[in-house]
Amino acid sequence: MTHQEAWPAKLAITVLILTIFPWSYPIYMLGKIPVCIAAAYYSKKNYFKGKEQPKAFWYFLVIAILFNPVVPVHLFFSPIWIVADIVAAIYFYRYLKSIKNKPSL
Repeated sequence: MTHQEAWPAKLAITVLILTIFPWSYPIYMLGKIPVCIAAAYYSKKNYFKGKEQPKAFWYFLVIAILFNPVVPVHLFFSPIWIVADIVAAIYFYRYLKSIKNKPSL
């Protein structure tokens, strides 16, 4: 994986970690945009026109829908959003690690 392919995930991880803190509400509102774009980018990258889609496609699609700033999803409680932020950050991180370990063609 090249540096150009990894920076959207690194940006999304950084924003997701920053949004966990209580003082970060302005960051949270603006942070949905790069997280949604990064998730949509990796979802498109993992899109497969075959019989079955890879799991990464579906996971990133769910993240993109959850963090969509245009039609927001309301989870109503801040702790639920904190858990969603942590889970999404962990998934972006694990995806980066899995792609780094794959041999390039």
